Amino acid sequence: PVSGASSSTAAILAPPGTYIITTGASAATPVPAGTFQPSSGATLAFQTPAGTYIPVTGSSSSTSALLAPVGTYIPSMGATSSNAAIPALTGTYIPVTGASSSSAAIPASIGAYIPVTGASSSSAAILAAPGTYVPTVGASAAILAPIGSYVARSGASAPTLAPLGSFVSNTGAASATPAPVGTYVSTAGASSATQAPVGSYVANMGASAATLASPGT
Repeated sequence: PVSGASSSTAAILAPPGTYIITTGASAATPVPAGTFQPSSGATLAFQTPAGTYIPVTGSSSSTSALLAPVGTYIPSMGATSSNAAIPALTGTYIPVTGASSSSAAIPASIGAYIPVTGASSSSAAILAAPGTYVPTVGASAAILAPIGSYVARSGASAPTLAPLGSFVSNTGAASATPAPVGTYVSTAGASSATQAPVGSYVANMGASAATLASPGT
């Protein structure tokens, strides 16, 4: 840094947070964003670890790195901004800072789903509403109960077949419909009721079979 120097003892070591990458340099260069250098006299910089980022130049310690926010992860080294953070996928959440991999994401439980990216807590999970269910972990949406079945409660993992004497004619049902008077349902999971045949009758709702009429009636 001074003119007319006659000895190597006049050379000044690059201080921490800087480096010198060329011979004959007159000044040290701050290490770039995304890196740090804790030693003096350095000729290189260290990249900040995955899961962190350093948004400024001239960092002298890895402790100056900022952690990836909750709900995100940073898989690569040398990140310079929180923009490098990747949100947790739908169906998952990341409850900790400094995550470096998608493996840090926790899937939503069976019976619940997470429809948004970047969730940071299990509280982001939504219980499947009546009429819907979620059979697997990590779901991003609930499934409508199919025709012939129903889901009566929230947070279900499977639908229930309509029992004998009832039916479900539409998807997403929260209850089964009893067979009307004059009809019956003899199988579980039915989508409609059957009319009592000629010579028989059904006097009550919810019947699973018709009754033969007495002779002469």
